[in-house]
Amino acid sequence: MFKSKVITMLVLSSVVGSSMAAGVNSDAYFDGFYGQVEVGLGSQSNANTWSYGGSGTNYSFNDSYQVQYGKINPQYALTVGYSKKIFDFDGDNDINLAVNFTYNATAGDSGKNTSNYTGVYNGDSYSGTGTYATKTKNIYAISVEPGYYLSKHGLGYVKLGWAQGQTTMSENYAYTGGSYSKDYNFGNQSGMLFGFGFKHGLNAAHPNVYWGIEAYQINMRSKTITADSSCATYGYSCNLTSQPTLLFGKIHLGYMF
Repeated sequence: MFKSKVITMLVLSSVVGSSMAAGVNSDAYFDGFYGQVEVGLGSQSNANTWSYGGSGTNYSFNDSYQVQYGKINPQYALTVGYSKKIFDFDGDNDINLAVNFTYNATAGDSGKNTSNYTGVYNGDSYSGTGTYATKTKNIYAISVEPGYYLSKHGLGYVKLGWAQGQTTMSENYAYTGGSYSKDYNFGNQSGMLFGFGFKHGLNAAHPNVYWGIEAYQINMRSKTITADSSCATYGYSCNLTSQPTLLFGKIHLGYMF
C-alpha cells in the first residue's frame, strides 16, 4: 500500500506542470498544495499502569504499579498539505502558514517489558515470566505550521496539531506447569503534537521539488480500560491504563503542485 501511494505521487508529479505551482518562479516559493514522503527514526514509548481496588466487610485495599518501556524504530509517513504566504514585510522576509494531514504508516512498536517471578507457596517452589508489549499504530495527525521565510527558497516553521492512534497490548505469562496470555484493546488514543522544522527548494534539480528536516512529539492522553471483568465477581476492580508518547525525527522530500 505504501509503495503504491509513493508511485502514485511520483506519477502525479511528472504530469503536473511547474506553471501550476509556486516554485522558483514565484515570490512566495511554497504557496500551493504539496505532498511529501517522510523517513526517519521514532522513539515510541508507553506507560502502562495496573491498578487494583476493592473493599468488603473485613478488608479494604487500593494498589497500583506502572510498567514503562520504549523502543526506537525506523518510521515513515506521508503528508499532504496547503501552504500560503500570509504577511509580507519587505518582499523577502515573509510569514507563511501551512495546514497538513499526515499518516504515519509504521508498525507502532513500543517495545516490551519482561519480569521474572520466583517464590514458595505452601512449601512448593514456583517461578514465572511475564512479558508485556504494546503497539500504537495507524497514527493520523492534523497540524498547522506557522513559518518564516529565512531566504527566498528556505522556510523555518513550528508545528502544532492533534494526533490519534490505535493502541493494543499483549500479555504473556509462563509459569511452572502452564502459561497464560491475553490481548487488550484500548481503541483510539489522541493527544497534542508539537515540533519544528525547516524546508528548502531543490532548485537545481526541479523548480517544484524541495527537501526538509523536522522533529515532533506526540503526547497522547491516558486511557483506562477494565483489565479483567471477572474481578468484579470477587468484589474488586482490575484496571489497566495506557499512555503512549512518540518522538519522531525525520527528513522529507516533497513536491509542490
